[in-house]
Amino acid sequence: MKRFKISGVLVSTTTILVVWLLFISFAMSNASENYYPQNAPLANAGLDKTIYLPQDAVALQSNETDKDGEVMIYYWAQVGGPSTAGMKEPFTDRLQLSDLKEGHYTFRLVVIDNEGHPAQDDVEVFVKSR
Repeated sequence: MKRFKISGVLVSTTTILVVWLLFISFAMSNASENYYPQNAPLANAGLDKTIYLPQDAVALQSNETDKDGEVMIYYWAQVGGPSTAGMKEPFTDRLQLSDLKEGHYTFRLVVIDNEGHPAQDDVEVFVKSR
């Protein structure tokens, strides 16, 4: 699997394809209706986390809202950090991180609602030695 950096975010070709197909699907479904802009969702990647080695794993829980619909797509990406973290289930509202090394990490949550509106939020994870 090939990986690319897009706006500082390391993503795989599979991820790019999935997100693109979902975007096209939403765009096509909205193009056939009378479209009036609605409320975008509000992304909330959760509270910043601090863990202490030897613990090297943590879960991030999002808390997003959409006043006039529902969030349909979740995507988590690592946008900073001293090493690449293990990320389990990046397409859900809860991200499991592993293989964290000492340092400061930033993760971005992008959500898309049922009307195709996106929103994003970042969360910080600090890994410290005792």
